[in-house]
Amino acid sequence: MQGMISINGLPYAQVPMNAPWIEHVNVLEKALHEHPEDELKILHLLVTYSSMVPDKYNLCIAAADRLLELTDNDDHRADAMVSKATVLIEQNTKLEEAEALLIAVYSISREYQQVFEKLVEIYLERKDFDNALLWADRMVAEEDMDHIGLGLKGTVLLEMGSLDEAIESFEAAIKIQTYPAQDHFGIAKCQLERKNYEGARDACIKAFETCHYPEPLYAYGAGYAYQELDDPYRAMKWYTKALDIDPSFPDALNNMAVISLDLNNAWKEAVPYLLKAVELAKEPLGPSMRVIYRNLWAYYTQILDHEKAKHYSGLVLQCMGFDSDTAGFLSDLSED
Repeated sequence: MQGMISINGLPYAQVPMNAPWIEHVNVLEKALHEHPEDELKILHLLVTYSSMVPDKYNLCIAAADRLLELTDNDDHRADAMVSKATVLIEQNTKLEEAEALLIAVYSISREYQQVFEKLVEIYLERKDFDNALLWADRMVAEEDMDHIGLGLKGTVLLEMGSLDEAIESFEAAIKIQTYPAQDHFGIAKCQLERKNYEGARDACIKAFETCHYPEPLYAYGAGYAYQELDDPYRAMKWYTKALDIDPSFPDALNNMAVISLDLNNAWKEAVPYLLKAVELAKEPLGPSMRVIYRNLWAYYTQILDHEKAKHYSGLVLQCMGFDSDTAGFLSDLSED
């Protein structure tokens, strides 16, 4: 029988060990109805757990509002505001309210890493680089957060196009980071902007070698750099590393198809990579799938399979934001 744990000491709120967050949320929802005497404690936990489950975002906001209404505990208030702001940002709604909540948390306590990161995220979305840089610098000034703040500052400077300063900030972070992979990858992105593919390759490989958990994007970046350096076999090797971690990585599969087509001047070895991307797609209409569908559209058009060509041209259009009916109509027009 699988072991059970009580959630933060609540004897009536038990879940299996290593249970997914949704199970914690469901147990806490039930506890909230059955144990009103512990409402504040349960709400505090419910807000935190539900902020990690997209299907429970609305519950998180409702629970956070109720907790803020009832509690005078600053720590609980700050936790609730951070969780609510995080959900609003994830939903891409009421960003001004999220901004106000995070700034209010900063006035209560400066120990919340998410406050700095989420505010920078909001300001970068708005292209408000002055405020983004301000909050990154504030994080650098905080003891025990300077290593994260330097990486955050590098990201802002990269977005601003200040590549020399961005690299300097990432390098400073690398010197004091325990796991500097993300900062090496920041340098890789700067080098890609410069089209310095040797530098991007080296930085991606360092990122891959120093990451705490295997990260497919770092392996993909090394593969892409090798591909740009006209070294297809090493590119394939690194794309394979990325797929070993995430078998559904569409960009890696597409680039392997492109390399196979270039090497063999035939679709025979290329198409299976594209079809595998379709089969395993986590977001079938996500932006990364557009190029997959476009290449399949080109292939089936070339072999005169009009039905499949129409199907994939319709998916290309859906990835661009057209609804299925409009995409089908436009695909019909392209066939005429």
